[in-house]
Amino acid sequence: MKRWLVNLLSLLAGLTLSFFLVDSQLLEGIVVRISELFATLVPLITYGMLFFFASAGIASLNLQRLTRKTLSWTGLWIVSAGALLLFTGGLFAYLMPASDISRFLTQNSGVTTLFSTGDIQARLALVLSGPQYGPFFLSFGLLLPVMGIALYLGFGITPTRDVIRPAFAVMNSFSEVCYRLLASISLFMNAGLACMSGLFLSRMFMISSWQALQPLLLFLLFAVLIIIGLLFPLLIVIFTRERNPFALISGLFSPLLFAAGSGTSSYALPIILEHTRENLGTAKRITALSIPAISLFGRIGSAFVSSFILIALYTDAAGGQILPAVTVSIVVLSGAFSLLSYAFPGFEVLFIIMGVSQVLGLEFISASLPVFYLILRPLLQGIAAVIDTMSCGLGAASCGYIMHAHIPVSAKDRI
Repeated sequence: MKRWLVNLLSLLAGLTLSFFLVDSQLLEGIVVRISELFATLVPLITYGMLFFFASAGIASLNLQRLTRKTLSWTGLWIVSAGALLLFTGGLFAYLMPASDISRFLTQNSGVTTLFSTGDIQARLALVLSGPQYGPFFLSFGLLLPVMGIALYLGFGITPTRDVIRPAFAVMNSFSEVCYRLLASISLFMNAGLACMSGLFLSRMFMISSWQALQPLLLFLLFAVLIIIGLLFPLLIVIFTRERNPFALISGLFSPLLFAAGSGTSSYALPIILEHTRENLGTAKRITALSIPAISLFGRIGSAFVSSFILIALYTDAAGGQILPAVTVSIVVLSGAFSLLSYAFPGFEVLFIIMGVSQVLGLEFISASLPVFYLILRPLLQGIAAVIDTMSCGLGAASCGYIMHAHIPVSAKDRI
């Protein structure tokens, strides 16, 4: 059975679970605890493996004098994709007719998608307190130091002399063992996917009316379709000269399901590592460096959604008027804050919109921002996570093509 079928069944289990969560606070509390357990354990396990992947990959690239080239192409992908997507989001949001967001907030004032009870502002203070809050944020905040140490060690074990070759061989062997373990980890993660998606879907069912947001939702979903169906394929063709870019996109179906169900590309990171190598044929030495780099500094989906929502709220509060200079400022700052959003998994969009609003002094929408986000969190985070995950996998695959570190994989051989 293909892996994506198992993931799809997990989402269906989450859909079934969501119907029971709407009316049972006890069951909801249990599912929340299970979700937090998976969200804590998975990155801790993954980052331990990623340390071996990255160290061995960097040493291999450094031996061939390709580390700088790989990082340069990865950085070019982040900048190119980020600029294109942010421009698209800003343009669609600028042209979008004003929605009646105030009426939507009034109609759904009892809905929160972060926690079922508790004061919203107190919860936000915890979320925005940084990666020091609890093991959940701490585990994801470890990605940057893990990659920094792996980069340093990778240069140290570059097998340029006989005395160093045994150390490189051991590290490379460990990385291969870890890759083989990814399959069992991905199966283990399906239970967490069912719980997380169940929580998300139960919150969506609590929204009583969508009518006031029709213009916003239509423009947002149309922009997402343009990104997935046109802009990403265009970037793939430019970077790889691949005649069928959708073949690459289809190889990332499983990671996209994990991202949409969990609301963050961070939870899908081990699945991205596995599928980029097994389905897209990208060499281990490329995925071990490009994927963590894009995961850290390439949250362009989160930046896109954040800028879109900020412009929409600003337009609604200002009576349908927004200056082009304000639009540009929101877009640019959203991209800047996205560089730090990796440390707030599942709340990347919240971190970005709160940060941008504080820098620009948007006090007249600051009261509605957190409430609006919390009501629509499953939708906003799901869209952001899907685009972040696509960028991560496709960016690494593009580097593999450019660096001639790519082996074609047929559809029947994909996992």
